[in-house]
Amino acid sequence: MIKRFSIIAVLGVIFVFNYNSVYATSLSPYGKFEWSDNIVDVFRKLKELKTIKEISIDGPDNFDRVNAIEKSEDDLKAGITDFVAKGAKGWRFSEYNKEVILKDGKKSLYHVRAINLKAQPIILVGIPYRISFKFAQVPGYVLTNYDKAIKIDLNGKEILFLSQFTTIKLTPLDNELAEAFHQKLFDVIRKKYPVLKDVFGHEWDGKPNSMASYYSEDGDYSFGFFPDKQEPEMEYANSFKSVEEMYNKHKNNILSQENKNSDSSSEL
Repeated sequence: MIKRFSIIAVLGVIFVFNYNSVYATSLSPYGKFEWSDNIVDVFRKLKELKTIKEISIDGPDNFDRVNAIEKSEDDLKAGITDFVAKGAKGWRFSEYNKEVILKDGKKSLYHVRAINLKAQPIILVGIPYRISFKFAQVPGYVLTNYDKAIKIDLNGKEILFLSQFTTIKLTPLDNELAEAFHQKLFDVIRKKYPVLKDVFGHEWDGKPNSMASYYSEDGDYSFGFFPDKQEPEMEYANSFKSVEEMYNKHKNNILSQENKNSDSSSEL
């Protein structure tokens, strides 16, 4: 069986070939989730979905591989604090905690490791799906989303947990059922995204195709669709490109100002 391309690989090809993007009318993520949501926001919104029976949290020891649907937001924050604390011991401190420059020019630390979430089922056109959130620690969000940072005090040092989701992936739990009802799903997808193209510019014809990945993008955001006969997967993604560019410009400006006092270019 030919392995499908991941959305990351697809986007990589787009950038290499300077492909002309196909813009969707809306690229908000699934449901009531928002691109600015942190891990606690996502956890709370998952618990609000009536169909969800299982939530697993990959990261903190006290959550890993267990059903966390009965856990509270405070439980999650306590687990995150423990996760960060264990990564702050000994030589691992400098590996797991990096410097970040805040909006006012002050410096802080942020934890680089991420925690991921999975939940099920979500019902789409009668098909049960698993929803998976992959998170990333994005330093640029200290400029645009600082209020969503989780502040953790470890022995007088504040460490920020800047958890923003980079992908939402929807995967069918019942392949046979998915294949039986895939046309209904395709009709919904084509209504929301009337134009989906692969990296070569071929427009999706509304039929299963296990050898192609189709997508639409709008700035940092993208929607990827893999219309396999048995597993019609979907993925929303955030590249954080504009946020990273904004932060790098901010960081360079701050560091340049700091270096002015010791500038010796006049001695050249």
